[in-house]
Amino acid sequence: MADHLSRIQSQVVAPSPIRNDFPDEQLLKLQGKSPLPWYADFVNFLVAGAFLDYFTRAQTLKLKSDSKHYVWDDPYLWKFCSDQVIRRCVPDHEFSSILVFCHAYACGEHFRLQRTARKVLDYGFYWPTLFHEAYVHCKSCEKCQRVGSICHRYEIPHQPIFFL
Repeated sequence: MADHLSRIQSQVVAPSPIRNDFPDEQLLKLQGKSPLPWYADFVNFLVAGAFLDYFTRAQTLKLKSDSKHYVWDDPYLWKFCSDQVIRRCVPDHEFSSILVFCHAYACGEHFRLQRTARKVLDYGFYWPTLFHEAYVHCKSCEKCQRVGSICHRYEIPHQPIFFL
């Protein structure tokens, strides 16, 4: 085998000219920019102190006042909530998996809206549309829609018993 390889004559290939354009650049334009998480403006302000160019004065003032409650500890953004608990800010693509776990798998039951949102907060996660997302998730849960809710109509009547 070595003898055969040593007898092959190598062909000298002329070097190709240097190209200044990138062939994959067009693919990135087609795919579009990846969506930024909802807290990207807070992180930019906390890390670099920079605002986006299109922010109005009211938006910059709101961002400055709201950023007092956030801390950037690479790679996570943390929020000091009003109940004196520090919670991790979650990006958009993690909302559904957290809600599924807290709604159905946490204790083996399907919790309602308030309890599901409370469990998310108890686990130390935060996002600004938490209660709305929990509402949408609980309304779209197939098992919860089948079971429905138990109302007073189905309860056993409690009548006091008088002992003489």
